[in-house]
Amino acid sequence: MTLASTEAALRALLLGREPTWLAGVDRRRQRVYRDLVRSNLLNTIERACPHARRLHRADFDDVAARFLAEAPPTTRLVRDVPAQFTAWLMQQEPATLPSSARSGAFGELCHFEALEIEVTMSETGRHQTAGAVVDDAVFLLDPSARLALYRHPVHRVTSTTTALPAAAAQPVVLLCFQRAEQFVVDVVSPAVAKLLVCFSQGQTLGAGLGVLRAEAAAAGTVVDVARVRADLVDLRWRGALFL
Repeated sequence: MTLASTEAALRALLLGREPTWLAGVDRRRQRVYRDLVRSNLLNTIERACPHARRLHRADFDDVAARFLAEAPPTTRLVRDVPAQFTAWLMQQEPATLPSSARSGAFGELCHFEALEIEVTMSETGRHQTAGAVVDDAVFLLDPSARLALYRHPVHRVTSTTTALPAAAAQPVVLLCFQRAEQFVVDVVSPAVAKLLVCFSQGQTLGAGLGVLRAEAAAAGTVVDVARVRADLVDLRWRGALFL
């Protein structure tokens, strides 16, 4: 057997809705191994989303079990399982989920909690604080940085929260990144978020500001460039951006 065929056989045994038994191996032992692996994956998802599970434990457990049955993880790294779970969850039609999981806040909270693992396990860059913030500057996002857009302020959920948060008046844009092995969450303006996307595409600060000015002109508004530049300087010194 090749490594690929061995992996496929093990996945069919461990992650299939119904197990595909391996020939020549005691089925009782295979069943125990299957149960242990699946239990470990479910526990990984539960530990990644403690607040979501605490608020709606039964429905959370049902959704996690459905994920394992319908779209089992493809990653070889256990640490990536929560991210695959939440990516799947965010794609589900609300009507197909248990009652409490139909709220957009539920999926967003799960996503945010899993994002903490993804960010803190990511590599970080070597930050260079020298260099002027001029229009031809090319900013780089720290490799650990992630942008997230939520309709609910799920980043405010704590151990004392007793209910999922209601929708905010405006969507919340978060920039999450790692600093000194800590998970840092910063609420950023839509203008700064658009600039960060421009930076990720290799555009200079001047080009990104040009995009913002054009969009603002089309909407009959103006861009507070001074405020945007100040926010970029702050993010740079906090370790989210570097030159």
